[in-house]
Amino acid sequence: MNQENVEIFRKLHKRSDGLVLSNVWDCASAVLVQHGGANAIATSSASLAWANGYPDGGALPVEQLLRSVENIMRIAVVPVSIDIEAGYSDQPEQVVDLLVELVKLGVAGINIEDGQDSPDLFSTKLEAIRETLGPDQMFINARTDVYLQSLVPEAHQLQETQQRIARYASAGADSAFVPGLLDLEDIKVLLSSSALPLNIMLPSLELETKDFFEAGVKRLSYGPGTFLESYRQLQSFSGKGADSGVLSYDGFNRMLT
Repeated sequence: MNQENVEIFRKLHKRSDGLVLSNVWDCASAVLVQHGGANAIATSSASLAWANGYPDGGALPVEQLLRSVENIMRIAVVPVSIDIEAGYSDQPEQVVDLLVELVKLGVAGINIEDGQDSPDLFSTKLEAIRETLGPDQMFINARTDVYLQSLVPEAHQLQETQQRIARYASAGADSAFVPGLLDLEDIKVLLSSSALPLNIMLPSLELETKDFFEAGVKRLSYGPGTFLESYRQLQSFSGKGADSGVLSYDGFNRMLT
């Protein structure tokens, strides 16, 4: 069944009309999105960490991650992709161990990011995953944070991203994820240099998706945006008000650190 879901998930990245993923963090959000007709479910690492009482950024214990994933998989009837940040380890073998457990749970795909790590380390992680898990057992969405974290000067970000995606494709990535990139012309240039399906993260739920799909993007997601929007109503009952700064990525991380 897992291989079947991996293949379904892979085909969703080839559709001409693109794939939109409203990121979830628990059973309630997952079943709601699924009930709404979603073709697949994907978690946000930040949202899942916050829902479990931890800040984003590698703080969520792997055991807690797996328990949360197990709960989501219990109700999932569509392919599920799990955001595992940088794999919660600098050791490729430990990252592989995590992936083996996710396969056992029936997960079809992952997001895994380079973040502040070197492209060499990230490529080694991807190669280790592919050596253990063939292409039929896991769909790898390789994220690079060149734009999101401004890892190089702005003038060099596009070229650096092109180089990293080429390396990650050779190491076994199935698609490329470039959060922070929104310029349509840069997106087109990036797509012209890579055959990997491209995933872009939208910073707002109200941003138009059509232009990105017409430019060639195959997958759009919202990261923690769906979590933040969902909790906006709850915040209104807290007495803090909508402009308190609490309801933001940095605000949630500060509260849980």
